[in-house]
Amino acid sequence: MRLFLLFLMLLSETSVAQSDERPVVRWALAPYAPFHIEDGPEAGQGVVDLALKGMMEALPEYLHVPLVMNASRAWQDIRDGEPVCHPAALKTPERERHAVFSDAGAIVPSMVVILRAEDAARVAPGKSTVSLMHLLKDEKLRPGILSERAYGDVQEVLEEPHGTTRPVWVSNNYGPFSLIRMLYSGRIDLMVEYPWILHFVKEHVPEAGVPLVALGIEESPPFYTSHVACANTPPGREIVARLNGWIATRIPLEENLRILGDWLDPITLERYRAAYEEMLSPLKAAQAD
Repeated sequence: MRLFLLFLMLLSETSVAQSDERPVVRWALAPYAPFHIEDGPEAGQGVVDLALKGMMEALPEYLHVPLVMNASRAWQDIRDGEPVCHPAALKTPERERHAVFSDAGAIVPSMVVILRAEDAARVAPGKSTVSLMHLLKDEKLRPGILSERAYGDVQEVLEEPHGTTRPVWVSNNYGPFSLIRMLYSGRIDLMVEYPWILHFVKEHVPEAGVPLVALGIEESPPFYTSHVACANTPPGREIVARLNGWIATRIPLEENLRILGDWLDPITLERYRAAYEEMLSPLKAAQAD
């Protein structure tokens, strides 16, 4: 069904493009909330939805086509030089080989370990952070990992073998909610994901009597910068250059912080506000020079 809808969207894009001479840019939207919210009363109010709306308004000379696609498809299109951009990407050395990245337009909280509350009480009693490597050596904990997903500084730690427990690899087609369901059912025992995800799940998905908790990862910094990433082609570099000017005007705005902070729990939001000023103020000053 998803492939059929994608076909219809591409067909519609072709039809519109034939009557519109503006160059096309396709925006890759992750197929899960709260990054992109497709339906319901909060449709279009996701973290990326609201930021992308501003980006598209800042580039009226382009024909913008938002498309829901998984990470594998998005990064493959970027590697192939297609007119595709990712509106909220983390920089990794592998990605920088094929993509051009904008200035930092936001910060995002680092990923956390999500696990069942009973397991958290056993492995990290009374703690708010934990060593991911230590958890992965626990023979009673089986991790779940999404394919084609960037896990930041803990990528290698998560993917390297630890002990005899093998991770469960899951397609990224439906994002982290596949892993959430596996946590509930007991098929896996931990996953690594953004705190936004758990906050959304707690508000919108019944716990089925299995409470989940998040622990900070000691091997990670508390926050990362987020960037627009486009194919490293002349059109892609032009889009990024244009957006850098827009980003410089957005960083100081309270609205920008609100978009990113709406899906955070109160404790994380307080740390996020402080880190936002600390990490982005020097970047803002550098961009102004």
